[in-house]
Amino acid sequence: DIPRIDYTNGEPSILLEPQRQNEVTYSNDYTDSSWSHPSLTVTSNQAISPEGIQNADKLVINNGTFTINGGLYVSRTSTANQDVSFSIFAKAGQFRYGTIAYGSNSANGFHFDLEDGVILSTFTSTFNYTNIGYEMIAYPNGWYRLVVSTTELQQGAGRFIGIRPHNTIPTSTNNNYNSTGDGSSGIFVYGAQIEVGSYATSLIHTSGSAVT
Repeated sequence: DIPRIDYTNGEPSILLEPQRQNEVTYSNDYTDSSWSHPSLTVTSNQAISPEGIQNADKLVINNGTFTINGGLYVSRTSTANQDVSFSIFAKAGQFRYGTIAYGSNSANGFHFDLEDGVILSTFTSTFNYTNIGYEMIAYPNGWYRLVVSTTELQQGAGRFIGIRPHNTIPTSTNNNYNSTGDGSSGIFVYGAQIEVGSYATSLIHTSGSAVT
């Protein structure tokens, strides 16, 4: 019951939001086993995050060319007629491009450019979802908050939710795209959140369990 303070306009004000739960059990530590990252290497505490401390992780594509199935992702089971929002902060490293996705074989998401701060293209599935929304919100020091929101239509389906870096502009019409890595280049990520609701609220930190 302690109010949260919003500093985004330069002056402190009370942040009024609905109660939400961050289902991601490790919102900042992507080396934890709750996260999967095929074809990627995750290194902790490699950049200053939007929080102002060095606790942002780096996603590096391993040496070679891969179809990164899921990239850095977590899984969740769907509930029919439930609004869900997934958000994560990202910043350009040696790579500037990436993809954020929510779904399974059919997914919703977008390809993005972290240097120009733009959504390059979107991909949308209405087979299992409705009310789909995308956002790329600018933060200081080159950070962006990426958001995918949707309403689930299917009960009990496995969803893969995550982000992946790219070395070139992704052009696919889905969440699969070949990327080439050198074992050291990538992007920075911070502050993942999955919440039941039609839009993303401010980040709720977690370190081992879901937090409301």
